[in-house]
Amino acid sequence: MISALRMPVFVLAACTLLSACASQQGASGGAMPPGARLAFTISDIDEQKWTPVTRQALPNGTVRVGFACKVLHCPDPANVFVSYAAWNRPQPTKQELEKLSKDVLPKLIEARNLELQVQTNNLGKIERLSSASTKIAGYDAILHETKTTIGDRSRVQSAAMIFPGKAMVTINAEAGDRATARRSIDEFATRFKVEEGSQP
Repeated sequence: MISALRMPVFVLAACTLLSACASQQGASGGAMPPGARLAFTISDIDEQKWTPVTRQALPNGTVRVGFACKVLHCPDPANVFVSYAAWNRPQPTKQELEKLSKDVLPKLIEARNLELQVQTNNLGKIERLSSASTKIAGYDAILHETKTTIGDRSRVQSAAMIFPGKAMVTINAEAGDRATARRSIDEFATRFKVEEGSQP
């Protein structure tokens, strides 16, 4: 499992922000229409680079899997968490994604920053590096990047919310530098597949 030193605020910050953003958009995880089936797979992960560390199924139907980058490839620890759930609403429009990325997410980041400052007696802060609607792996998506600092230690989080059909996939990557976190998003964005169908 990921050590307590690697995981706390740094990883959870991006997960919390994306969860809050999904709530703003009205995401409803898990439930599919009667007779419908949603299959999600992650394959071709580079086993020489990534170690599976967790798989968690939540009561709302969301499934989260986590990977840690091996020291040989990432001397400074890097982690990726991928989660997916059914998306029971119409696909968000470009205008809605733009509003989320330029209005909702910055406000959520600032609110989380204030919370962290209180929790750490002003030793911690979260800075927004970027937030934009985009395309990831050919799907409409939101990508945002933040930097979390606690005392003299900083970590960068890249987080993507991707909408492939009737699913919502989130990828959270955190590392010691922005380039590593961003590359991790790109790597895992090409490793998942969502298939829709009907129950046999």
